[in-house]
Amino acid sequence: MDPLRYAADILDSLTSGVMVVEVTSRLAYVNLEAARILKTERELLVGRLLFDLDGLSELLLLINRIRAARPVSTRSYRQYEIQVADSRGDAIPLGTSISSLTSSSGTVEGYVAVCRDLTEGKALMEQIEQSRKLSALGTMAGGVAHNFNNILGSILGRTQLLRRSSDPEKIQSGLKLIERAAVDGTACVRRIRDFSRKRDFNPSFNDVDVREMVSDVLAFTQSRWREQAQAKGIEYAIRTHFDEALPLVHGAASELREVLINLVLNSLDAMPGGGELDITAHGDRGKILLSVKDSGAGMSDEVLKRIFDPFFTTKGMAGTGLGLSESYAIVVRHRGQIACKSVEGKGTCFTITLPQAGSRDLSHMPSRGRVLLVDDDQARLDVLEDLLTTEHYSVETALGCRDALGRFEAGRFDLVVSEKELQEMTGDSLLVEVRRLDPTVRTILTGESAGGDCSAADLCLSRPLPIEVLLQSIGDVLEQKR
Repeated sequence: MDPLRYAADILDSLTSGVMVVEVTSRLAYVNLEAARILKTERELLVGRLLFDLDGLSELLLLINRIRAARPVSTRSYRQYEIQVADSRGDAIPLGTSISSLTSSSGTVEGYVAVCRDLTEGKALMEQIEQSRKLSALGTMAGGVAHNFNNILGSILGRTQLLRRSSDPEKIQSGLKLIERAAVDGTACVRRIRDFSRKRDFNPSFNDVDVREMVSDVLAFTQSRWREQAQAKGIEYAIRTHFDEALPLVHGAASELREVLINLVLNSLDAMPGGGELDITAHGDRGKILLSVKDSGAGMSDEVLKRIFDPFFTTKGMAGTGLGLSESYAIVVRHRGQIACKSVEGKGTCFTITLPQAGSRDLSHMPSRGRVLLVDDDQARLDVLEDLLTTEHYSVETALGCRDALGRFEAGRFDLVVSEKELQEMTGDSLLVEVRRLDPTVRTILTGESAGGDCSAADLCLSRPLPIEVLLQSIGDVLEQKR
């Protein structure tokens, strides 16, 4: 058997497209799958220069970027996503890896591009994402119904108490609690409304007094653990324990009340014959620990593992299984944690850990520096922008080199942070141009391969890197400018 013919047959049997590109950018080989993806005959491709094939312009750009950055090892199979066009002009997303062909002396003689058509995979992912959104909407709707039951229960109980009271002070106090419960209900509605508009719910965060919040929650639930219970001959001992100088937490009071109401009602459900409920809050190294402990039936290890799963409930038809999963989501939104310990027959303790509010008003802090972020990846830009804005930097973002150069002018920015691997030019080249326009500007280069030559920037950082390292590095580089 002819070895060359045998090798060609193997390549043609692959389910991935293979294209061999010479250093002159001439297509030396195209297998059957690559021709099928491009909806053409390979004879019409082999021998052509990539410069002359508009549909493969992004492949040419990718090879040139890799060539300019560094020689590619024969074992380098990093996956890139590019857009090509088939013979009819239709766009096709390709997952592509590039490796080099080297001679015995180590000279690069060409590049091998192995590619897969991502069209079907992307369509499937879009279907999955749509299904996930619909499921999430259903989950949120169920969660809102669950929370509304709690809110309406507190309003109904408080209203029934007011009908029996003639004390003006008690009536005023009760009306305030009803009003607050209604406001919490409005926040519930806003969350699902904003979700349906495809934007994240962003509640107003303020400093929250935990002691006052616990008092509100006990007032909201009082009809359940006092009046209704006493009518059935059931007694609950409710105790609170707080540090004398308990710091504030920073968050959305309505959401945190919602979490605490869920935990209190769950504890009462776990003690149908009465029992003890302890709510404790204390500060610990910049955190607030808020615990809700009951003397109820407790949970098995199997149940304990699943309590935060959506739709998991131990209450049968009476439960939705959404209270704790929604509570978990709220705590995470507050950059906190929620944990549970339980022993069957002895009771359960939920502990919420939240960051304590800062000792100074950060909303009026001056900007710590003017930063321009440059990347081809919009998602990565969004994350970095949110992070630096939270840390009180003045931030602008640029999607690619052209956008960055259009925004940049001398004296406008203190720091430019650029991704190394950009499409129109490398991040190194961009930073050289930026320093030419403004020699005083500080620069940071980031990327998976940014740890090598760092002559173009003040600092090079290789991804992935911890947030703390990035923030410290930005602060250090800006300090050099001062």
